[in-house]
Order: sequence, then C-alpha cells, then structure tokens
Amino acid sequence: KKSAECRKASSKGAKAFLKVMNAPAAAQVYDMLMQQAQESTKWQVKVLALELLAGYVEIAPEFVARKMVVVVPAFSDLMWDSKKQVKEAAAKALTEACKC
Repeated sequence: KKSAECRKASSKGAKAFLKVMNAPAAAQVYDMLMQQAQESTKWQVKVLALELLAGYVEIAPEFVARKMVVVVPAFSDLMWDSKKQVKEAAAKALTEACKC
C-alpha cells in the first residue's frame, strides 16, 4: 500500500512536470490523463488527473478549447462521483476549462 508521503511526492512531481510542459507535449499526455480521470478505481488518481487537466488551461488553452466537446461531458459525469473530493475536483476543472 502506498504511503501518503509517496502520493504527495507523486502529485508534486506531476504538477511540476505540467508547469514545464509545452502545448505539443500536453496534447500527448491529455488522453492518458482523461482516461485516468474517468476510469481509475482510485479516487486519489481521479483527483490528481482532474487537477492536472485543469492546469492545461494555462499551458494549452487553444487545445482545451478544441476539446470542450469531450471535456464538458466527461467532467460533468465526474461531478456525480461517489467521492466528495472527485466531485469538487471535477467542478473546479470544468470551471477552469470554461475560461478558454
């Protein structure tokens, strides 16, 4: 079982990686993050994926704007997740995506 410290370090590393990622690289990672947000059985993974996807607004706003047809239904579905943390992360990610 992974420790809380390991999860925090992984989250911090992923967010740092997102900050240095350029738009073309972001497009390559997008599908993987969206899949994890929708299909992971771990709520922590869903939350991190949603947080990273919300960060795409800063690094690739045009890309997010083009993906809105996929983003809105996916994030809306996640707002009905059984975990409160996932619901909140999905609402925040959708709010960020709508800024594009």
